[in-house]
Amino acid sequence: MDEPCGDGSVAHKSELIEILEFTYFFEHFTFDKTDYSERGKHMKKYIRVVVAVELVTVGAKIEPTS
Repeated sequence: MDEPCGDGSVAHKSELIEILEFTYFFEHFTFDKTDYSERGKHMKKYIRVVVAVELVTVGAKIEPTS
């Protein structure tokens, strides 16, 4: 017997889990448009680095027992 569309779907939940965060120090230029300049060149001395994992939990549909 054919099931209606969407009946076989499962519920899922997504969560971002941060594993590591640190600051990496180095000089580099960024280019952000500002009110007074189209170029907006700025010297930055560090960058923030974040390592994360996306955890997806899937719950199967419970079939009724007869």
